[in-house]
Amino acid sequence: MADKKSNFPPEIVEIILSNLSVKSLYRFKSVSKSWNTIITDPVFIQNHIQKSKHSTSHNLFLHRAMSSTSSIRFSVVKFDGEKFQTLPVVIEAPFGCGLVLCFCDGILLLTNHSYQRLVLWNPSTRTAEKLWHRKGCSKAAFGLCRDPNTDEFKVVVADWYHYSVYS
Repeated sequence: MADKKSNFPPEIVEIILSNLSVKSLYRFKSVSKSWNTIITDPVFIQNHIQKSKHSTSHNLFLHRAMSSTSSIRFSVVKFDGEKFQTLPVVIEAPFGCGLVLCFCDGILLLTNHSYQRLVLWNPSTRTAEKLWHRKGCSKAAFGLCRDPNTDEFKVVVADWYHYSVYS
C-alpha cells in the first residue's frame, strides 16, 4: 500500500497520536510509514510515557503469584475518577517466563521458576527481550530502572556474593 500524503502537518499528527493509548498506537503503526516513524521514535515514546504519568486516568497493576510459568495472571484496576473497574487478564508468558520480579515505566522483568532466564517484556507492544543470566538464584534481589542519560533499561541482580548489571 502506498504511503498517502496527509492533509495534516506532521506536528498535528504527532499531537493526535500522543493522546492515544499504547494499544491504539501499536495498531496504528501499520497505517503508514510516517506514522510508524513517529510512533517508534524514542523521543515520542519518552514523551508518551511522561504524559501518561500525568494522566487523570489511573490503572493499578495487581500481580498474582502462581505455580505455572506458561501464563501471567494479573488484574488491572481502572479508576476514572468516579468508579473502579477490575479487569482480570491472562497473557501467555514470553519464553516461558511467567514470574514477575519487578516493573518500571510499563516494562516488566520476568523470570522462570529456576531463575536462570530473565526477560524484559512490554505487555503493551508484546515485545520481549531475553537477557543472559549467569546462574539461577531464587534468593537474589532484582531491580529494574530506566537510565535517564541513555534512555535504556538497566537490570540489577544481586545475591550474597555477586551483583550484575544488564542493559
